[in-house]
Amino acid sequence: MLNDKLFFPSRAVGSRGNRYRTEPESRLTSRERELIQLIAEGSSNKEVASILSISRRAAENHRARIMHKLGLRSVSELVRYAVRQKIVAV
Repeated sequence: MLNDKLFFPSRAVGSRGNRYRTEPESRLTSRERELIQLIAEGSSNKEVASILSISRRAAENHRARIMHKLGLRSVSELVRYAVRQKIVAV
């Protein structure tokens, strides 16, 4: 309680819009942006690996590191991030 009123941090209220980090994309390398774009466009890990000439496992690891870096918990959140940051068009 704060001054006899209930206090709810924005995260506890469930405001999903505030959960995504909105720092400048400068945190992402061009390769990471490329991988996000491919995933957001619907490419599977196997397809991403083939397009980028890396192993499937490397593609999975890159995706996981990007999601961790951005504080995202699912591929759908990654896709939403890509749309909001204009990495892909809707």
